Amino acid sequence: RETRVLSALGSYAAGAISNARLHQSISAQRNQLHTIINQSDNPILVVDHNHCLLVANQAARNILTLPAGNIDGRLFSDVVHNSELVAFITQLPDTGLVRNTRIRLSTGRTYRATLTPIRDIGRSVVMQEEPGRS
Repeated sequence: RETRVLSALGSYAAGAISNARLHQSISAQRNQLHTIINQSDNPILVVDHNHCLLVANQAARNILTLPAGNIDGRLFSDVVHNSELVAFITQLPDTGLVRNTRIRLSTGRTYRATLTPIRDIGRSVVMQEEPGRS
């Protein structure tokens, strides 16, 4: 009987250690992805199917003058005040196709915005400044 109890405890401990390692690996990957997105010079935005903001990297926060602090989960149109960009990301049907447009900001700068549907999540937009169009 004691052998079975010790064996069960050993199995439980091994499972707990395995789960802890998996959690640590997932956390490390999440941190890497967060770092890559935030260090991109290109503005990157991700919204869910309800048009709530999931990701706005620092470049997006800067060019769109987004509010400071945590804006994750807020409605995209409540935090982004560029009507062209709001319409582009919220009004296109989910066709599964990548779409492109030009977005002119209040600063006069023009960006090429690429919208990519993300299955089971929503949409991402990556923006690149168009040289000479500012």
